Amino acid sequence: MIGEVDLMKKEKALWLGAGVMVLSGFGAFTLLRGRHAAQYRTVRADRGDIESTISATGNLNAVVTVEVGTQVSGNIKELYANFNTKVEKGQLGL
Repeated sequence: MIGEVDLMKKEKALWLGAGVMVLSGFGAFTLLRGRHAAQYRTVRADRGDIESTISATGNLNAVVTVEVGTQVSGNIKELYANFNTKVEKGQLGL
């Protein structure tokens, strides 16, 4: 007799717990369902200046470095440019 009463109490507690969990899940679903609705805002596009500033520190390094040189046999009569001298197209003489 005592065993049957304990079993009935456990069964009622189990059903009550399951009911509370189902109701809690449904309530949470109902509350959170509307919070994730997509919101859009539209505005007319305008034309204007783009302003941006970039500041950085460090060293500048070339992505590609090219070594330019030549080998010619003979005597040098005149030298119009030296290593790291800036030259322009068609330039001859200093």
